[in-house]
Amino acid sequence: MIKAVKHIFNIQGTGLFAWFFVLYAVLGYATLHRYGVHYDELTQRSIGIENARYIAGWGKYEDVQQHKYFGPLFETPAYLLEQLVFTSPMQTKLLLRRSLLFTIFLLSVFAIYRIGRYMYQNHVAAMLTAMLYACWPRLFAEAHYNSKDVFFLCMGVFVLWALSAAIQKGKFPWVACMLAGMASTVRIAGVFYFIPVIWILLHYRFNVKRMYAVFMAICIFILSWYLVYPAVWKTPWESFIGILRYADENPWPSPTMLAGKLMMPGNIPAYYAFLWMLVTLPLVYIILFFAGFYTSIKIFKKLPL
Repeated sequence: MIKAVKHIFNIQGTGLFAWFFVLYAVLGYATLHRYGVHYDELTQRSIGIENARYIAGWGKYEDVQQHKYFGPLFETPAYLLEQLVFTSPMQTKLLLRRSLLFTIFLLSVFAIYRIGRYMYQNHVAAMLTAMLYACWPRLFAEAHYNSKDVFFLCMGVFVLWALSAAIQKGKFPWVACMLAGMASTVRIAGVFYFIPVIWILLHYRFNVKRMYAVFMAICIFILSWYLVYPAVWKTPWESFIGILRYADENPWPSPTMLAGKLMMPGNIPAYYAFLWMLVTLPLVYIILFFAGFYTSIKIFKKLPL
């Protein structure tokens, strides 16, 4: 084990990233207690409790359905982990939850590095990509407590990681299909994680026929979505239609501030999301995003499709 760790730190390029990764992890775990508790954190925890009780046969299906639009993929294991410190104060339980969340986020940082190594074939470019992802202040902060949005982001990164690994090996990306299906239980927008999987299956030569591969991918996606979503176990079709209606109607009741004016739900202009990103994202991130996007297209064109 010691020899393996030494080997990782001595590899050219990877060794430098390993030092960054370790120092970043130490900083992250050391600051877990410095963030307050927001309302959503306790709500998300209650989702985990209800689903864990239902899976164990102690809870009611009606209690699970109260939060059927938000999957328990992170919350249920987090609550089960809490049983290790069941008699401890709530602060200890929350710190344990946050440790689990930050550990998953750390794994996504490593995943970004591995994706970069595959795409750019350059350890410096891969390391810088991972560092930009990890060192965005807001993302670093929310990786300590936001078990919904940050976890959803991590699932998207894992889908791309699994997809890039499948391309390298020339094998069917069943792991990417499974992760995309699971991510869709956290947010319905997880279906967008499935788009690059389908695109690759239609354009890349795997060891199975393309249409058969697409059919298998859809089956794995749906099955994974169903298995980790207890709220849809009894009425899967009706629940699925209800979730689609929920997403389409956009029932968020609060108004949105835009250019000094309050915009009521349903009246927000289409350009709002792009304007919001332009105003709030650091300029260097916007520039690097387009530079990386352009470089990725050039690299992807050279792949043996």
